[in-house]
Amino acid sequence: DAYQPLSLVGINKTGYETFVETVDYYFPGEMAGLIWEKTVRCIDVQNAGVMGVNGIYTCSGTVDGVSAYRKIGIRNEQEVEFSIFRCLLSDYTKWWYISIVPKDMKPVTDDDIDFYRAPVSLEHSDFPPEGTWITVEKHGLDPPPMIIWKSDILPKSGEESGDENEER
Repeated sequence: DAYQPLSLVGINKTGYETFVETVDYYFPGEMAGLIWEKTVRCIDVQNAGVMGVNGIYTCSGTVDGVSAYRKIGIRNEQEVEFSIFRCLLSDYTKWWYISIVPKDMKPVTDDDIDFYRAPVSLEHSDFPPEGTWITVEKHGLDPPPMIIWKSDILPKSGEESGDENEER
């Protein structure tokens, strides 16, 4: 059998016990708990000019071999799925995008509605960058967002994401 690295993608609360057992087998001690706490399971997008983009995105599958994130929101009075994903472009550069991916389609097509994009960070290439987002002209509005990586999924008590139909 070929060596398979331990993958953190797709681990959720129900898989925690299996995760701990697996990590503890290879790294006895408290390593599993430390890794679990550092796993990015959701992303909080804030201060974007397109208000519907703001909010909590949860880990939802993979694109380009890394976690992708999504949230359900409203745009033009329609329920849509906002996504954050990394992709490899035809010029062999990698970028992160915040987009609407059309229903029943995979991300990274010309049909995506792109709002913001960010270059992949060499330091944290597997996670969307926190502050280097660029507004995509056709659908995005300034200011570009800031994002916060989170290991928990529920927003703090009293936190609100605002009206998703409004634009700044």
